[in-house]
Amino acid sequence: MYDRRGFTLIELLVVIAIIALLMSMLMPALSKVKEQAKAAIDMSNLHQLGLAAKMWTDDNKGLFGRDEDDWFLEWYHTYKDKELLLCPSAKKVLVPPAPGGYVYGGKHNAWAISEDFEIWAGSYAINQWVTRNYESARSPEKNWKTPNVRGAAYVPLLLDATRWGLTPLPEDQPPEYDGQIYTSDPINVDEMRGCCLNRHNYAVDVIFLDFHTERVALKRLWKLKWHRKWPADAEPASWPDWIPHLPE
Repeated sequence: MYDRRGFTLIELLVVIAIIALLMSMLMPALSKVKEQAKAAIDMSNLHQLGLAAKMWTDDNKGLFGRDEDDWFLEWYHTYKDKELLLCPSAKKVLVPPAPGGYVYGGKHNAWAISEDFEIWAGSYAINQWVTRNYESARSPEKNWKTPNVRGAAYVPLLLDATRWGLTPLPEDQPPEYDGQIYTSDPINVDEMRGCCLNRHNYAVDVIFLDFHTERVALKRLWKLKWHRKWPADAEPASWPDWIPHLPE
């Protein structure tokens, strides 16, 4: 007779506990690596779109268009990949737009527009102060109109947002809660909410008018040079409870 031996129940439980401990130590590291990969892709997307914008302006006497609401269509022949319009942290469209319509995105969702029986989805917005569109509060004295300006490194061109275009004002208020977005109701009020998103650990990714990319903390959005007359001391009247602890 041979004496058969195997693992006891206690030994199996010890092995399972060790595996669980190792997994608990490994998961945060894997999550961090995953977020770093998303950040790298996001920056790369914005960089490619910035190059597309530069090529477009180079072909148009160094000027942006008169209305860049459809910038993703205007520039398409220079970037040629619709996937570049999507931030890895906000790729999904919750509700498809009706024909000829649109839907806003969210903190972790993409916006979508139906154009000529084709749906375009994206996670970024253009700063409409860079265009030659003088409707609403925009004017020749405020609009940049071209990337060839002094201080271009402080002027946002494209950034994470819940819609395709934004015209922020210095008096805009931040979201009242994490995830609140600008809905155009009332129109031209608090449009900064469209990009003041907790999408990347209380920050958003931005490509500037000199075509460098940078991650910008939410509180710093008001300090960027959105238009030519933007005041250096711009700041909301008050900060909601979910923002004050954030770094500048």
